[in-house]
Amino acid sequence: AMGFHPKMYVTVSGFHPLEDLHSLVVGDMAIDLWHVECTAAAHGRYVSIHPRIFVMLDGGRLNLAPSRSGPLRSCAGCYVPAGAELWSCLTGSQTLRHIDIHMTRARMKTLLDGGAPPSKPIFFENLSAIEEIAKLLSDKSKPSAVRVRLAECIVLELLGEAAAPRPEGRNKDLLASLRSFVQNNMARRINVDELATAVDLSRTKLNSEVRELTGASPYQWLLEQKIDHAKVLLRKGRRFAEIARLTGFSDQAHFNRVFKAATGIAPGRWTIEQAPRPVSSNVQDRSNTPLL
Repeated sequence: AMGFHPKMYVTVSGFHPLEDLHSLVVGDMAIDLWHVECTAAAHGRYVSIHPRIFVMLDGGRLNLAPSRSGPLRSCAGCYVPAGAELWSCLTGSQTLRHIDIHMTRARMKTLLDGGAPPSKPIFFENLSAIEEIAKLLSDKSKPSAVRVRLAECIVLELLGEAAAPRPEGRNKDLLASLRSFVQNNMARRINVDELATAVDLSRTKLNSEVRELTGASPYQWLLEQKIDHAKVLLRKGRRFAEIARLTGFSDQAHFNRVFKAATGIAPGRWTIEQAPRPVSSNVQDRSNTPLL
């Protein structure tokens, strides 16, 4: 099947699934719901190529450690960076339900507002802040979009403050980077997804940042850049068909429509109005002259 596949290297003993794994995969995120029976000496080692968050359900706890010889901690959940080891060990038989939230590091970074995910494991002794969210997330009858949003809420709640801050000056440099990309690709059609990729942001995050900086959507801002460039070419006397080609519009008619929608007048009329007017020495009193 196509889609995101979180790869994990697992060595376990004493864990026996009570039902089939329920896995929801949407984009670059996977949500796994486990229900297992554990023997008294159950233990395991886990390594994933993607960062993940492990959340116990129903008040369950598990002894966890970042290495085989590391100190065990009784935890309600944990965050595990990509490539980091996680070891588990039980001291008594029990039945456990838990959720694993896997996602790519890029997705997690975007979700954390550009901050880098923590580089070391984080062990949570108490998950009361997300208990209700986790309970809703474990409801397999809920729509996929709802469960994805709930999983994102858990990531934000648990890692929001621990994420490394974004580099300073990001907003100041964002528009400069976008302008450079548009100028280098002015002669072709550009979509908003390309703008987002060019500055390493999600489409949603790009929209919020560009609106904050300019008051316009990314698409509106993009058209403004193209229209501004078209005005420069109009002042140079370039033909309309050539300007349409150099600014990435499909044809002259398309350029005319977009230009008029953006400026309120057609390109030809705009060019006439921009032309310098001769200064007349014949001064008249216009106080009683109707304005047409």
